[in-house]
Amino acid sequence: MKNRTMLAVLILMFCAAFSCTKDNTREAGLAAARMEADARAVRNVLDQWVQLYNAGRYETLISTLYAEDAVLMAPNVPICKGREAILLGYMKTTEVNDEHVDTTVVEDVRVSGDLAVASGWDAGTTTPRVGGSPEKYSVKWLMVMKRQSDDTWKLIYEVWNENGKVGRKQE
Repeated sequence: MKNRTMLAVLILMFCAAFSCTKDNTREAGLAAARMEADARAVRNVLDQWVQLYNAGRYETLISTLYAEDAVLMAPNVPICKGREAILLGYMKTTEVNDEHVDTTVVEDVRVSGDLAVASGWDAGTTTPRVGGSPEKYSVKWLMVMKRQSDDTWKLIYEVWNENGKVGRKQE
């Protein structure tokens, strides 16, 4: 009787352990699938950013893809805080230059809960509006996004700076 009781306890413990492992594996699979879906959603925001930027649709770009209290840290200009300031910055730039992103490479997207960080580089062309030859540029960038209550992702921080020589791969 004692051996049977011991065997029954061991079987129950084994089943409980196997059940927990199966649940943990399933939960881990669901979490990984959610992270992958979030990473795709973040990449989609970045694709939309390039499309709207190249089309010169800055108001739509800012109102759709930036959080109300977003922060933009562009090189050689003061920090822009909030959608209105960011839009003004884009409008000032476009008064002086016509800019076009020719290539965007998203090198990394990392998601943790309701925050995501994406990094990469762009290469493009800047043409002065007063005339002059188009110039190639290359920048590296980092964007931080936050999941909104409607499950969309919005930019909360954006920073970039020059890569240096155009065409040089950054490490």
